[in-house]
Formats: sequence, C-alpha cells, structure tokens
Amino acid sequence: MGKNSIKTRKGKGRKRRSDHPYLRENPDFPLSPHAATNRWYKVIGQRRHYFGRLDAPDRALLLYRWEAPYLHQGLTPPPMPEEWSGDDADRPTNAHVTLRDLVNRWLTRQYERTKAGKLADSTFDSYQSIVGHMLGVLGKLAPVTGLRPADFTRLADRIKAKYGPTTASKHVTVCRMVFKWAYENEVIDTPPRFGDEFRIASKAEKRVARWVRGRQVYTADEVRRLIDAADVHLHAMILLGINGGYTQKEVAHLRLDEIDLEAGQIDHLRPKTKERRTVPLWKETIEAIQASIEHRPTPKVDEAEGLLFITRTGKPWVRESLVTVTDKKTGRERKRLSRTDAVNLQFRKLLRRLNIDLVDSAFGKLRATHRTVADGAGDVNAARRIVGHEAGEDDPNAGAVDEHYVRTIDPARLRKVSDHVRKWLYTRGSKKKKR
Repeated sequence: MGKNSIKTRKGKGRKRRSDHPYLRENPDFPLSPHAATNRWYKVIGQRRHYFGRLDAPDRALLLYRWEAPYLHQGLTPPPMPEEWSGDDADRPTNAHVTLRDLVNRWLTRQYERTKAGKLADSTFDSYQSIVGHMLGVLGKLAPVTGLRPADFTRLADRIKAKYGPTTASKHVTVCRMVFKWAYENEVIDTPPRFGDEFRIASKAEKRVARWVRGRQVYTADEVRRLIDAADVHLHAMILLGINGGYTQKEVAHLRLDEIDLEAGQIDHLRPKTKERRTVPLWKETIEAIQASIEHRPTPKVDEAEGLLFITRTGKPWVRESLVTVTDKKTGRERKRLSRTDAVNLQFRKLLRRLNIDLVDSAFGKLRATHRTVADGAGDVNAARRIVGHEAGEDDPNAGAVDEHYVRTIDPARLRKVSDHVRKWLYTRGSKKKKR
C-alpha cells in the first residue's frame, strides 16, 4: 500500500436498518429510521424525504403513501386530508393537478376558441402573458389543492408592484377565470380560497391613478392640428376616430359595405362587444372617406378584400396572427402574437412631428376624447350607441334594463350627440385643409 493511502473501515459504529425494534417485527416496512432527527425517511429522486416521528410509524406510513405518487413525479405533494384512509380509491381525483397542468388545459381551450373566431388573437396573447406571470410567482409544479390565501396575497403584491390598478385588475380577473373554468369543467374538485387581497381595484383606486397620471384626452386644438397635417388615409382615420370613437384596429377593419355615404352614417356590430353601433358622419368625415377611397390601393391578400383602408402593399393596416415559436432553452413550442399596427405607427410619427405630448399617446386616445366630449350632450344611451359600448358600461344601474327594453334610438338623438362633438372640435374655426 502506498504511503499516501488511508486505511478505513466502512460502516464501523453504524447501526443497521434491521436493528430498529419496529423493523425487526416489520421487515417489509418501506421507511428507514433516522436517529439524528428521530424521524422516518425515504430516498426518492436522490433526495431524503421525512414522514413523521419514529414513535408513530403508522402515521408516517400513511403520510408516505399519500406523498409518494407526487414525489416520484417530481411534484410538491398537497396537504394530506385528515379523513384519508390510505386507500388510493379514496384519493381525491384531481389532487395531483399542478398549476402548470391547469394553465395548459385552460390555454388549450382558449386557443380553440381563438381558432373558432370567438376570441381575438391579441386577447389570447394577453392571457398567455398573465398566466405566465402567475406561474412564475406561484410555481409551475405547485399543486392546485395546496394553494392558500397567502399564496394569492403574494401574487397580488407582485402584480400591484408591477402594474397600475386597471392592468392589475385585469390580471386578477384572468387568474380567477382560470380557476373558475377548472372547477366548472371538473379539472379540480374545489376552487381555491383567494383571500381578501386578491381582488380587482376599487373605483376609487382607479380614479386616484387616473388623477396622478394627468391628462388622458386630446384638446380640440390638438385634434385639429392632427387632422390638418395627416395624409389622405390617416386624415380619414383620425376623423373617424374623433367622429365615432373608433380605435386603430376598428378603422383598419372597417368594411366598405358597412359605410353608407349617401345616408351619412355607419351602422354595424362592433366586433369586440357585438353591440350595435350607429355613427352619424360629419360632412368632413364623408369627404375624407371619399378622398381615401379614390386613392385606395389594390388589395393583394384575401384579408384586405372589402376593407376601406389598405396599405400601399395591399394589406390591412392592422394585422394580427398567432404563430408557433420554439423556446431555445426548453425546446418547447408556444403561441406568440405577431402584430403589425401601421395606424399607430404613422399616428405616433405625426404626434412627434407636431410635438403633441400626452400620457400614453396613441390613436386609441381619440376614442377616449370622443366619449369624454360626447358625455356633455346629456344622452348616455345615444352616446353609448355611437361607440358601441355594452349596456351598463356607462350606467351600471340602468344597464340591464337598457339592454332588454331599448331596441331603437331616434336618429335625431344620435345626430345631436355627434353634432355636439363636432361643435367642440370646430368651435374655434380652424381652417380645414383642402384636398
């Protein structure tokens, strides 16, 4: 033996497993004693797991039988029900469901709705982002049955630290939707208890946030400057935005057969809410639409056929689609939103050129500006019909009644609201650009 060799005697002083009194009587007992901690243990997945005190072997065996199926799958076991008898037939059917399992099933269902045209691609993409954040905070392998109010309080704190009240409320709503869907579709046996912190923001909290953020609508002078400086197509889009409260996606998907220039109105269903929308058009808007049609490019893709606005390349101004991408680290495939928004791109260029500064300035603020000004006309239902709001969105107390009984609105009322917004816009008499 070399001079650097060390002579050892393995196992000297160690007690054998069979030396324990209980194991001499029960040699098939699956657990081993750990004298240092006075507990029973089992090595699973190269890790030692403990299951109770040495003086309570029956309880330790029961706990082992409960947790072993989860541990062998690399999952965190949920708490063992006190009434569990030890028979797998009595084990709750969905006790093994992890949060990742639940989220994947829910997203699969939402993707099916997206393919069926019941859910927008952008909505599905936002769902993915929200539930992804939830998984990051609560843990992908967390058993759903083990989630407690403290877990959701932790999630609420992380959401509030990152987002404002409105976006935070959306996160809470979507997360609750996941568990509600799982319970109603028997993915889980009981819904979790969320606690009192995991809730949507109150109206007061949202009002404070809006106050802190400052001005959220354009002035009449700013809108006039935008209209006068825009090119032929963006000129018509901006007028539709302030005339009827259209967003960039709505103007981009507006169809020629939905516009009646002779009658001077647009009458259709708003895609988002499926509410009827009737927009009396100003003479300036009609002229702008006619000019845009005269310079309308030829559609080059099927999606652009019949649209009012088409880009120079013959495509819709706003395009959305879900594409499959592969994660470089995990190799897993997932859906990602591919979005092109040429309306906002050109609109923001115009804002910078005119040095118009507004918090979160974008084309969609024209909708907020229209609705804010339209409120001064004093006819909530008429203003709601123009922008396509859902019943109760402006007046929660009367919404359900309005939805059921109010079927038609006198066109004169709609025209009155529309003229009120037009008067606000042109009351200072700026000269309109000739085309």
